[in-house]
Amino acid sequence: MPYDALITQDETITNAANAACDAAQQLARLANGNRSHLLPAPTAYTILGNLKVLLGHLNEVVDFVPRGLNACRDHPDITITDASPSGVPRKPETSVKIASDALAVVYSALARALKYAELAQQAINGQGYEPCPSSKSA
Repeated sequence: MPYDALITQDETITNAANAACDAAQQLARLANGNRSHLLPAPTAYTILGNLKVLLGHLNEVVDFVPRGLNACRDHPDITITDASPSGVPRKPETSVKIASDALAVVYSALARALKYAELAQQAINGQGYEPCPSSKSA
């Protein structure tokens, strides 16, 4: 992939990541209990279903990042530069290894979170709600 195409890809991926963060923030603001302090099971069920899908997609990203970083190191159209947080130059393999090890932990955590989101969703599957007889309008 030519350098210019990498720049375009970076912009596209960055925009998608920013949109995902914005959507997650909006959901958090709407579902964090600060509105009515009520969250009926059907709404929670929908949230948990979408959370499972989101976690699965995030895991797909986390799974690819190390491979993508490694592929960049050998790409003929770019030269990878790297420095430690203190600014000392280092081999790109070093930071890719650190990132890969950390992302392996993230991958496991997301997979586990997905499993538990599914269990939570299954637990409330049959729950619903209706108005109390005393609150029904005549």
